[in-house]
Amino acid sequence: MEIAYRLEESDLHDVQAQLVALRRAGLAASAWPFVGAVAGAAAISWPLWTALYPGRPLLLSLRPFAFALAAAATVAALLEPALLRRRSPRLEAWTVRRLARASARRSVLGPVAVTIAEDGVVRRNDEGELLLRRTDVRDVLATDRLLTVRLRRSGKVILLPARAFPDAGAFASARARLEALAGAPAVEIDVERGTASRPGPPPRPRRLRPGLAAALLLALAAAAVHGLAVRTYDPRRTNADRHVVLYATAWCPACARLRACLAGSGVPYEERDVERSRDALAEYEQLGGGGVPVTLVGQDVVYGLDRALLATALGAAGHRFDCPAASGRPERTPLEPGR
Repeated sequence: MEIAYRLEESDLHDVQAQLVALRRAGLAASAWPFVGAVAGAAAISWPLWTALYPGRPLLLSLRPFAFALAAAATVAALLEPALLRRRSPRLEAWTVRRLARASARRSVLGPVAVTIAEDGVVRRNDEGELLLRRTDVRDVLATDRLLTVRLRRSGKVILLPARAFPDAGAFASARARLEALAGAPAVEIDVERGTASRPGPPPRPRRLRPGLAAALLLALAAAAVHGLAVRTYDPRRTNADRHVVLYATAWCPACARLRACLAGSGVPYEERDVERSRDALAEYEQLGGGGVPVTLVGQDVVYGLDRALLATALGAAGHRFDCPAASGRPERTPLEPGR
């Protein structure tokens, strides 16, 4: 079968409209655009996040960031179907015109002859002859105005406009021959709706949309980061049963009173300054933070200078604790940023 026609800029416009609709349909079915958008947002926001929390260990900065990113990705994935349904005809028309102009600069307008054989396609124009074998044909795109043969390696296309055929039967026959070369039915393109589908039974519906699947993977990654941070920085995992650790600062009055009480009671303890040690600050935050002092007795945590709880926890660890009350003084001191 041989088809002859004159390639015009309107044909290039039609094929670019097909390709834009095909790309739009591919975006709706793939997780990669969603993953790319999330990765781009993460790359932009991470420097801002670390600037808000300077000096924190990487894992402790990454943990809330990962959870925030997973939450944002989940919301975006839930909104994704509605956003994909919202089309901008003006933007798509501008895109098609821009691509058609770029294609016109690379294409040879004028007479074209295309021969469809059983083992390939031959195209002839003013530049010469191009022979395409069956293995060169990637797929066929179809609308009522145009058949487009996409090639595998070069990314080029061969056009067969409907006006080149004497009737609808000849157009359908050419389509059948091209489908045989491609080894698959032509992809039906609806330019107006921006959809693409193959004839035959409808594809099985996905149980999970690509965007939601990507958001779920992010949530799992955030959970993994959380688990790693706990294993790395939570001191309760490695603290001995009778070991006492005091998380404090040098300037905190409640910390000074607790030091004196521990020393006066003969309780051996290890002090970790949360302002001078990043690891101490990380452990303090894993214990809940909120102010100093924080006392770790074995796996029990006591916040502030709570005499009753300290006496109970230290007594269970075999220590006597005697600390007279100091009326009118705060029993817990908030950390002062930048001090």
